[in-house]
Amino acid sequence: MASVDCRVHELLLRQERHERTTLKLIASDNFASSAVLEATGSIFPNKYAEGIVDQLENLAIERLKTLFGSEHANVQPYSGSPAIRLSIARF
Repeated sequence: MASVDCRVHELLLRQERHERTTLKLIASDNFASSAVLEATGSIFPNKYAEGIVDQLENLAIERLKTLFGSEHANVQPYSGSPAIRLSIARF
């Protein structure tokens, strides 16, 4: 980002520093782990990605089924967002 837009890069660094050094007591705030930030900043959020992304989706489904002890799980990206919605169906 620094080589593309130094101002945006500066603002991102400032926000990251703020989140690391400020205590927030807002229940709705969410702080993604560095692993989640790395994954969402990868190629996977591409809208029409196929192939390896399908394998990632299958891996997520298997992990969710194991985690929740369910027979079925549905993993879908939010429209227009890199976030992954997890819909768990227990049967």
